Amino acid sequence: YLSFYESKERPIDRVGGGFYLVKSFGGCILGGIQPQVLSRISERLGQDGMLQRFMIVQARDSIDGDDSGNYDVAAVRRWHRIIDNLLMMEPRGNPTVLSPEAQDFVSEKLKWIKQAMKSGGDDSLVSALGKFPGLFGRLMITAQCIADADRGAQIPSEEIGIAIAEQCWKWIETVIYPHAFNFYHVVLGQSQMHTL
Repeated sequence: YLSFYESKERPIDRVGGGFYLVKSFGGCILGGIQPQVLSRISERLGQDGMLQRFMIVQARDSIDGDDSGNYDVAAVRRWHRIIDNLLMMEPRGNPTVLSPEAQDFVSEKLKWIKQAMKSGGDDSLVSALGKFPGLFGRLMITAQCIADADRGAQIPSEEIGIAIAEQCWKWIETVIYPHAFNFYHVVLGQSQMHTL
C-alpha cells in the first residue's frame, strides 16, 4: 500500500504479456467504514503513519431526510463528460508545474502546516498533518486535470495557477483538516473537540 500511495516507480512483468516500467504506479482508494469500527481498528495499528495516509471524511445523516433521488441532471451529465474526457487525456511529456503566484501561495500554506505540526497536538494528528504537503500537491494536480477535462483539453495544462491552488487549500482548510481534527480528537477519544 505504501508504494501505491507514494506513486513509486514499479516494474511489471507479465507472463506472456511482456515487461512494463510504470514510472508513477499509484492511485487512491475510496471506501466507507463506521467511525466506531475504525476507532477499534486504529487501536491495533502502530504509530507508523499508515492510518494518517488516509484522508478521513465523516459523512453526516441527511438533514431533511430527503432521499427521493432528486439531483441536478445537468451536473450529472457534465460529470460524465468530465470523466470521459479524463479517460481520453494523454499524459504530458514534461511535469506540470506551479505558476509563480501558486508557488508563493503554496509556500505560505506549507509554513502554516509546519507551524500547526509544532503546536503541541496529538502525535496522530501531527502525523496526519505531515501528510498534508503531499495531499495538497495531489489535490492540485487532480483539480487541474478535472478543470482541463471540463474544458475538453486532451493533455493536462503545463502550469497549475493560483485559482486551483486556492481552491485546493480551501478544501484542506474547510473539509479535510476539520474532519482530521475531529477524527483524531473525538472519534479516537484523545481529547475534546475544540472550535475550529
